[in-house]
Amino acid sequence: MSDPWEISPEDVQRRIAEEDDLVLIDCRTRGEFDVSHIEGATLMPMQELSIRDEDIRALEHGNVIIYCRTGRRSRIVARFMTLRGCTNVVSMAGGVEAWADRIDPSMTTA
Repeated sequence: MSDPWEISPEDVQRRIAEEDDLVLIDCRTRGEFDVSHIEGATLMPMQELSIRDEDIRALEHGNVIIYCRTGRRSRIVARFMTLRGCTNVVSMAGGVEAWADRIDPSMTTA
């Protein structure tokens, strides 16, 4: 992908398999997360970011991938976290809809 803010679901899958220090963050709501999420992901809803400064600071030097349902919210969160000092944050293009379509067809997306 040519967008510096995004990573493909296939690259996310590869990085999950290869990187021990990867942090996967789901920025959707608790309800969305409870329906489905990528194994190993941490829930950090977009609407809670303003009160999660400590959590964000803890990720400053981590390898962070953010995802949501379609990739729109996660791009905003990736940029926000970069402005807060995180140095290696990207958004998964297409979100869980793309993940379910291309990586895990058994995943529920609604």
